Amino acid sequence: MTQSAVPNNGERIRTRIKEKGLTQSDFAEKMGYEERTIRKWLKNGVTDYRLLVQIANIFECDVRDLFLE
Repeated sequence: MTQSAVPNNGERIRTRIKEKGLTQSDFAEKMGYEERTIRKWLKNGVTDYRLLVQIANIFECDVRDLFLE
């Protein structure tokens, strides 16, 4: 089994959701996905660059900020 070169950013996204004052349900609605998909992302991270760009736009941050502290 291969390991991803991208670190799990799920916890960082969870932190951003809280900082924005959103619930997971609110975030799911903004993203256009079901809440269970958001829970999966928070557990496993997001690697799809298009999704990362969309998330960064919601949080008004750079995509790199979803990985770096």
